[in-house]
Amino acid sequence: MKTFKQHLIEARGSGGLEMEQVIVSAAKGEKYTIKNKSIAPDAGDKIVTQLKKDRVLKKGVNVYLIDKLYSMRKDYAAFWPEAAKKQKSKTDFIMGKNKISLKTGNSANLGEGTRGEATALFYHALERSGNDIPIGKHLDRLEKNYSKLWQSVSNPADVKGDYKELGKTIKSKLVEDARKLSKEVVKDLQDAFNKHPSFAYHFTYLNMTGEAKFGKNSPATANGFLVVDHSGNHAKYHPATDDAYIKTIAARSKPVCRLRGKPPTKKSQGYSIWGMGIGQTIDKLLKDSFETEGNLLTEATVWNKIVTYLKKVFARIIKWIGDSWIKLLSFLQVTPEVIYKNNIKF
Repeated sequence: MKTFKQHLIEARGSGGLEMEQVIVSAAKGEKYTIKNKSIAPDAGDKIVTQLKKDRVLKKGVNVYLIDKLYSMRKDYAAFWPEAAKKQKSKTDFIMGKNKISLKTGNSANLGEGTRGEATALFYHALERSGNDIPIGKHLDRLEKNYSKLWQSVSNPADVKGDYKELGKTIKSKLVEDARKLSKEVVKDLQDAFNKHPSFAYHFTYLNMTGEAKFGKNSPATANGFLVVDHSGNHAKYHPATDDAYIKTIAARSKPVCRLRGKPPTKKSQGYSIWGMGIGQTIDKLLKDSFETEGNLLTEATVWNKIVTYLKKVFARIIKWIGDSWIKLLSFLQVTPEVIYKNNIKF
């Protein structure tokens, strides 16, 4: 069985990835026989000359290829469980302190392009967009919307029968109204993500650098991008701190977020309003009232007890969510789907 390094070298020798070897060999002054006929014989020398001119490559620094897989951070892998524990580095080669991601030719991939990684990038980009997309505004909207639920409980439809039938009616009404009100909040969130350039910026930055994936100080996290063609005549280096460049790439990639409902599971129900024991409590309150007050099920005290309890539970939910986007989306029972153009011109 071939090692990862053997596969990597073969890939470099057979296509676009060979340019990494061409550049590193030229930087180290080593002779290298180019296998890909589309790469100019002096491309490596031309690119290295430009890198020296731009002070990306300085005299005496260590230059080498990245030829190993790296472990993902746990808080990243949690959103991408189907992925391998170790992943390809975003850094292609290192020149001193410059951890360079190489983009060759007319276009190149921004990232892996998988749904799992897009989900991981979504949550980390959202966390970094906190100042521009504050969660507090959306929690206020959520609280305001859910306060409407108490009105529907306080004024239930007339029900004939015992407390069990009444309980079913109340819970059914709550579920229906909660679903409608949640959709309004979800739409607000979706609009906020897509209208704020901050989200697109951070999503693109993290996708290009691998910072959330591997950690800022990891050798696998790129801190600069080198864009070249096969002639070596047009080499341009962009540090990861070049915000204008990241914004340009984000505009070309155009990440768009959609929030979709997810089927309830035992885990997700723990984050939903019904997982907080509301349904069971309504049953108990109605049963206790029925046993003490007979058939007087429309007595105001019964509804007051239910509404009071619902308000207390929702206050706990708001406190539990805190400043966590993950918990908010879990409570709303939605999952992100990010669509973006992965193969773009750099």
